[in-house]
Amino acid sequence: MSIRDIYNGVMEFDEDTVASEVKKEVDAGTDLDSILNEGLIAAMDEVGAKFSEGDLFVPEMLMAAQAMKAGLNIVKPLLVDTDTKPSGKVVIGTVKGDLHDIGKNLVAMMMEGAGFEVIDLGVDVDPETFIAKAKEVSADVICMSALLTTTMPSMEATVKAIKEAGLPFKTMVGGAPVTKAFSDTIGADGYSDDAPGAVELARKLIAAEGSKGNTMIVVGELINASRKAVGGYIEEKNAEEIQKLAKEQYEAGATFIDVNAGIFVGKEPEYLTWLTETVQAAVDAPCSIDSPDPKAIEAALAVHKGTAMINSISLERERYDVLLPLVAGTDLKVVALCMSDDGMPETSEERLAIADKLVNGLVSNGVKVENIFVDPLVQPLSTRSDFGVEFLKAVEGIHKAFPGIHTMCGLSNISYGLPARKLMNQTFAVMAIAKGLDGLIINPLDERMMAQITAAEALAGRDNFCMKYLKAYRAKKLEV
Repeated sequence: MSIRDIYNGVMEFDEDTVASEVKKEVDAGTDLDSILNEGLIAAMDEVGAKFSEGDLFVPEMLMAAQAMKAGLNIVKPLLVDTDTKPSGKVVIGTVKGDLHDIGKNLVAMMMEGAGFEVIDLGVDVDPETFIAKAKEVSADVICMSALLTTTMPSMEATVKAIKEAGLPFKTMVGGAPVTKAFSDTIGADGYSDDAPGAVELARKLIAAEGSKGNTMIVVGELINASRKAVGGYIEEKNAEEIQKLAKEQYEAGATFIDVNAGIFVGKEPEYLTWLTETVQAAVDAPCSIDSPDPKAIEAALAVHKGTAMINSISLERERYDVLLPLVAGTDLKVVALCMSDDGMPETSEERLAIADKLVNGLVSNGVKVENIFVDPLVQPLSTRSDFGVEFLKAVEGIHKAFPGIHTMCGLSNISYGLPARKLMNQTFAVMAIAKGLDGLIINPLDERMMAQITAAEALAGRDNFCMKYLKAYRAKKLEV
């Protein structure tokens, strides 16, 4: 009884042996990652290599995939209760007008065998369906197959729709009539002529994009009623100006668009709902719903599309008690502000103590660690010379104490009361990123700030092969 027996069972196309040996290992308490990576995935990687070398043929690859699946069906339900994450999420289908699925099915099985979460849409899939499902599941890659030359234009239409909408999904194409030249012409991110190659391509595309968990989350801060002009737009319900701000921030790199109507006492639920609908009608981005009022947040959530961010909960008892029920057991992103009824923390130790209570309280109420963004609270350097250092120590400490957590802040307060504020803010952002900060509430139209963030992420090891840095350079976004 060993993981090697699982590996051998896949290589021998023996579904019964694989299922039996996987069950034995599970019952014996063997680590699920080992069963998956050293047994099932390792065997399918070998199958793919042998196919590429001409030592195995399509029927044998299909039988190996079926044997692998017999083991995967046992392991998969158990992975839900662990920290094991898929290699990536792939949405796959045969394009509009094409009903052929043998090649697509083979790629899907190989992908699943390689540890990817595969969402198979079947055949005759139009561009809108590919994109809608990819958004729904937050896919990394959209994989399109075609056997008929007459259906290949649907691939181009899908790639074009993704690019025009500025969506982050990588695109792969394949099938008998498809070539690399065609893939390059339509602007797809990659092409493979067989299933093992598709697996390797997906791995490379996801690796080049960098780990999502380490990518800076930028919350665009400009749609805030406390800004005089914006307050006027909201009161007038001037959709054109609000949408202009939303588009400008989104195109500049904002991940979330913050919406705030806090100055309108008594009307905040109405205005916050209108802002949410207006912003999402203009950009395909989630909102950061910025309010301490649970009624206003609830109203905005009722019309929000996708997963919103709540900005913010704190340890202040009144605020904590009314907002916790809204986020408990949901997939909402939550900004957890390090503030309590004892006031604003001054030292890193005080920040960590509040963060500990906030994070544990949220997690015990069904909020996933990866959905929590701890804000250690930036305070003005002009009032105390160690406020910058204490914040940075807190960021580093929070990431060490809570693996998988995010940290976020609105950093402009650091320069309050000082000259050349932009210089101070930009420098502080770079220093914070070096300590692990991965979320910023900022003005994304500040081109130098965005360029500094791109460079800082590369220097902090959060940009594989500096691909994002190079992309920004080629787009002339570093020339500031």
